[in-house]
Amino acid sequence: MKEESIVHALLQQAAAVPDRVVYIFPDDREGTDTRVTFSAQLQQVQTLAAQLKTHRLYGERVLLVYQEIPAFITAFLACLYCGIVPVPVYYFQRGTQLNRILPVIRDAAPQAVLCTAKSHPALLACLTACTETAGIPVIPTDTDFPIVDVLSPSLHETAFLQYTSGSTSTPKGVKISHKNLVFNQRLIKQAFGCNSASVIFSWLPFHHDMGLIGNILHAIYAGCTCVLISPATFITAPDKWLKYISVYKATHSGGPNFAYDLCAGKTDRHFVSDLDLSGWKVAFNGAEPVRQSTLEAFSERFASAGFQATSFYPCYGLAEATLLVAGARNATLPRTLYIGKELFPGGRIVLRETAAEDVTAIVSAGRIAEGMQVKIISPLTHQECGELEEGEICINGESVTSGYWNRDNHTMFHHLDGADFLRTGDLGFMFQQELFVHGRRDEMMVIRGRNIYPYDIEQAVARSIDAVENNGVALFMLPDLPDAVVVVAEIKRVTMPEQNLSALILDISNLVAGMLGIIPHDVLLVRQHGIPRTTSGKIQRVKCAIRYKDGSFEALHSLKLLYGTTGEYFIPEAVNPEQVIQSGERHLIVRYLLHLISQKVQLPARVADDPTIELTALGLDSLRATELVNTVSQQLQIHIDMSTVMQDNTLSALASIIEGKLWLKYNNIFE
Repeated sequence: MKEESIVHALLQQAAAVPDRVVYIFPDDREGTDTRVTFSAQLQQVQTLAAQLKTHRLYGERVLLVYQEIPAFITAFLACLYCGIVPVPVYYFQRGTQLNRILPVIRDAAPQAVLCTAKSHPALLACLTACTETAGIPVIPTDTDFPIVDVLSPSLHETAFLQYTSGSTSTPKGVKISHKNLVFNQRLIKQAFGCNSASVIFSWLPFHHDMGLIGNILHAIYAGCTCVLISPATFITAPDKWLKYISVYKATHSGGPNFAYDLCAGKTDRHFVSDLDLSGWKVAFNGAEPVRQSTLEAFSERFASAGFQATSFYPCYGLAEATLLVAGARNATLPRTLYIGKELFPGGRIVLRETAAEDVTAIVSAGRIAEGMQVKIISPLTHQECGELEEGEICINGESVTSGYWNRDNHTMFHHLDGADFLRTGDLGFMFQQELFVHGRRDEMMVIRGRNIYPYDIEQAVARSIDAVENNGVALFMLPDLPDAVVVVAEIKRVTMPEQNLSALILDISNLVAGMLGIIPHDVLLVRQHGIPRTTSGKIQRVKCAIRYKDGSFEALHSLKLLYGTTGEYFIPEAVNPEQVIQSGERHLIVRYLLHLISQKVQLPARVADDPTIELTALGLDSLRATELVNTVSQQLQIHIDMSTVMQDNTLSALASIIEGKLWLKYNNIFE
């Protein structure tokens, strides 16, 4: 294949196998589908390219705004064909939706908007009503055009702009060249093994990298068939993903981890018996952390339908790499490591034997794709890390972007060994030539000197509390308040009585406080899909913080509201240490301790009636607990062994220790 561009790949496939079906679009309502061959797709692309050329947009950016997948594919390829730079975005047609796209429009400065004739009136009205977009031409691309002479491809240096769907509100347009695109297609084919007999199935957003590059364009490059449904169809009915894999005998399909959770948790058992998933050879899992528990649950649930755990294919990629970075496996099953939750000096990772409360299971993203280079760089020393040393994942290769559109890009690269390595912002480490991705550098929280990964806490809450949705927890910090951690949890049922919601909030608060050593600033319960996510399903924690600050979360209940309805915070009366020494009575000791603790943290009202509560649940981490014990020892003139306190970390147990020490002191008994 003459690998100049994806356009040349389409030309070659249309010449070699003109009648082979490249795309299938099922219509669930009619029980039928629409099929497009390579030759038909090329004809549509060439016809539209000729019409677009008349608008004299060569080298200019145009916004692609589509609901209909076939029209989007033709428009995207036609832009490449005639040298227009497409900017795919999600569909919008109202002012509130436009507001979410405006940052992209400001950055890309598109000279036109492409859409279907059906959506043209609404889009034109929407854009005209906004002063920033009123002058942008809106061009329908699916009208009947006259037959014209076939044009030769006229490629622009930049193939398209891929705007990142990351966690910040500032969009960044990744410049993807034709060379980037073709090189990454080669990597994907080598890693996933697609050939002309393969069948790809996709429900992924078609305007974003995994759906567009990994599925739609890869079908052209590999010369195979791709079956496509909309993301909305999948979210509404996750079982249709598996149904269509079974019906169309798909060999390659996948998505983010949450998609497998949805199917494993919500698919009816009677439905499973009608499935045939034996042909599903590559079930790729990427775009968010891969959970070992998800792989196990999905494999167990669909084993009777012929699904094999060896089909799972965790991978790692990002828009800045065009798509794929790592994915090839060393073994038949994805590898899982168990590591300590806290890093040792220098980012050193310590392996553990099995899962435990203080251990995180982390699934390998596989070997680095051939042709890509990965270095793990220490954020502290800016030097390359060794094996089992965590740092920022930095990448180099022919599919790595030259930078972001309209940005100063010098800070996005590390210069090492005479080459530029793009800083991904992701944290990870290497072990036995496999990459393990551990989180985002900009989302790691530092609490009392400890590095905390939000994902670990989020998953612990989702696993431990049945009423909370899988992958339905967001943990984030408020930047203007020290140690202010907020938890937002999506619940499975919204018809709970208020007292059950209150109990759920306290369960979440206690669990998080026990893990972090501080009481959450707030806990919000929201409905399903109440947490902002990217189009690929990643939780947007920065956007969560913004929503919390401006009060735009539609909370069913919250910790703040609960405190407000139960007397808010408990402020115990001061107790003279001399009184405690003289009386030695248990109730007075508890009151004395609560007063000391209230000087360090805010105490929820329920503490007054619950002396069995753990010190960590009150927000006393090891440092604050030690300070408390030192104060008690000094004021009451007794010696308390901190290790004894930590054995039973409750307020009641500490009061018992003090009671015993005071009795010994009163009776002149020396330890």
